[in-house]
Amino acid sequence: MPNERADWATLEQWGAQNVPVAERVLGEGHYLRPSFIQPYACTDFLMEGVTLRNSAFWNIHPVLSRDITVRDVRIECEGPNSDGCDPDPCENVTIERVTFATHDDCIAIESGRDQDGRRVGVPSRRIRIRDCVYLSGGAAVAVGSEMSGGVSDVLAQRLRLPFDPALGEASVASVLVVKSTPARDGYVRNIRVVDVDAPAWTYVPFEVTFQYAGDVGGATPAEVTRLSAARWSMRGPASTRCAYGPGPRRRSATSPWTA
Repeated sequence: MPNERADWATLEQWGAQNVPVAERVLGEGHYLRPSFIQPYACTDFLMEGVTLRNSAFWNIHPVLSRDITVRDVRIECEGPNSDGCDPDPCENVTIERVTFATHDDCIAIESGRDQDGRRVGVPSRRIRIRDCVYLSGGAAVAVGSEMSGGVSDVLAQRLRLPFDPALGEASVASVLVVKSTPARDGYVRNIRVVDVDAPAWTYVPFEVTFQYAGDVGGATPAEVTRLSAARWSMRGPASTRCAYGPGPRRRSATSPWTA
């Protein structure tokens, strides 16, 4: 596979230096991967009844859009950075009855990265997620890590993470992850996840971290308030029950846990 790290570093540098977006062009000989489906500045967008397979990058990536519905979709992709559905930033989003079999986060709610996110200054808000099945992936629901414009008013209901007999465990690492860096800024408010059924587990069901991907530099962390969880049934072992960074994580035994 071609190495894209140099091009990614160039993009980050352009953002930090406020290079005009129209001048951020990488063509032949560069290897940045595109999102599969990316509605941009759209209103009243519906995706329904389709299966997506083997995206090079994020699968469904609505950008600066509103009134988005993704319904009765199946996403199968185990490549790198294969997020299932990433509103970024969007308003009035419904994700329902979607089956995720991804390698990265199933759903990641974003709102821009660092300087670009602060410059555009548009939050993601009023996101509704219900009746989805999470077969594999990083987090079932993630907020961030690109959330410099802010994220608020997210409700996820009736999440099902089936047991995989071939693995002897769930193959989704977390139910809810809020992830950021010390320099990302922004805010996360009013996130609620209710009615989770996970008969087996692997890593950490609920995590908040301000040192995502090991990033410890910066003095403008996100403001994170009003996260809530109710009726979570986690019936298998977990490496860590709940983690909150940047302090040390609390370890627990592997007994069943219900919140």
